[in-house]
Amino acid sequence: RRINRGNPLRMIGKISPENIMLQKRDHTELRETRLLPQDVYHSNVEIGIYGKHLYIVDFHQLFGMEIESTDVASVLAQIFKIVWSSGKIVHLK
Repeated sequence: RRINRGNPLRMIGKISPENIMLQKRDHTELRETRLLPQDVYHSNVEIGIYGKHLYIVDFHQLFGMEIESTDVASVLAQIFKIVWSSGKIVHLK
């Protein structure tokens, strides 16, 4: 649904074989994936932001939710910008 509407997504995740494969599909899936070394970020939780929406998925507990809030998405986007500019992000090709 997000892709059909043309809403891009930014995602931060740990380096893993699954996330590396996901990152390779970024262009076709309107996503920008940033991967962090596992010694910096090691979580089974994924957080994504697109527009005024954000989602949180816990792959360990098999739980997820989506929140529609301009304010919450804005705050998380600011946190993303801080993490992305930290210099610890690994972009794999």
